[in-house]
Amino acid sequence: MIGEISHSESERAHWISQLEGNQNGEYWMALLLHLLPNLEELECFWVGNKMHCVDLMLKAIVAGKMPFVDGRPGFTGLRQVHIKLIQSGGRGNTSRKLRPFYQLPSMKVLKAQMVIGGFVPADQLPEKSSPIEHLEIVQSCMPNGCHDLIAPCKNLKSFKYSHHDSSRLDVEAFSQSLGARKDTLEELSVDRFWGVSSGTIDSKSFGSLSDYAALKRLRLSMDILVGDRLRTPLVDILPPCLESLYIADMGRDEGKHEVLVAGLCSLVKASHVQASYVIFPLLKQLGIEGTFQNPNLSSQERSECLKIYPEPSSLLVSWIYEITKELSTICFENGVSFTVHDAQIERQYTEVLPDGTP
Repeated sequence: MIGEISHSESERAHWISQLEGNQNGEYWMALLLHLLPNLEELECFWVGNKMHCVDLMLKAIVAGKMPFVDGRPGFTGLRQVHIKLIQSGGRGNTSRKLRPFYQLPSMKVLKAQMVIGGFVPADQLPEKSSPIEHLEIVQSCMPNGCHDLIAPCKNLKSFKYSHHDSSRLDVEAFSQSLGARKDTLEELSVDRFWGVSSGTIDSKSFGSLSDYAALKRLRLSMDILVGDRLRTPLVDILPPCLESLYIADMGRDEGKHEVLVAGLCSLVKASHVQASYVIFPLLKQLGIEGTFQNPNLSSQERSECLKIYPEPSSLLVSWIYEITKELSTICFENGVSFTVHDAQIERQYTEVLPDGTP
């Protein structure tokens, strides 16, 4: 078996010593990749520079080099990959670790956590060269708008990104990168990872999404959706095919909330009432998320309220229900589900990716 993946006797001896001594788990992982050519789903941690052997094995799979030759190609059925990139030190480029998965013929879903930076020029992939349809990049820092990861996807249907860094999130860059896939995107989510300073998103809005012809589900931070203030009515910047709208990262600026809520009221009315502006006949779900948890509850009271969450209760501060009272009524009258969520609770009870390391 070891002979199949070794190019020389000295390399074979090195493999055996590493495996027998269990000195480095990456050799066992690389061996498993060789032994499981029919793998359909892969979930793994990539720890700093300790995965060199795995990296070489993945490159061999993509290039069809030894041991994936003689009628035994590697990973022809791999459809879904979950990978967490753990930095062992410094802030090196980690997105290049994702490159091999873009080149596999059956890949559909790629989820990655803690990604930093884009591809270096030598690693750039041709535009519309990958079959990946669902791309999720969370707790990451991609200041160039994820262009290097989005552009190769020829039929991108779902894109989710959460920013986790002190650097500014370039909203305009994301708008440009995603705009190139506006004809295929059905689900779009861009926000900041919970706990990151609100100062990491610039004051520019995402711009109009009215020509996103396939968009059904949209989740954006409030600042990304409307910028520093709501300059254009929501009914003029959202697509008529929208079914679900979720606005995240709502801060404590009640004045800004009131302006946004007024815009949402008009949006919901336009979902069922014929008017001179865009109609949203498919809109069925509306949600907002922010830091709304009531700090004065006892542990017992909190536990009881969590049983009915996200239904209205004393779990969240009263003012958020007060300023959304009219919106809630309009949603009910028009058959649109409306819910208020707390960011901390959502992150606490929603598992993004398996996390077994700090």
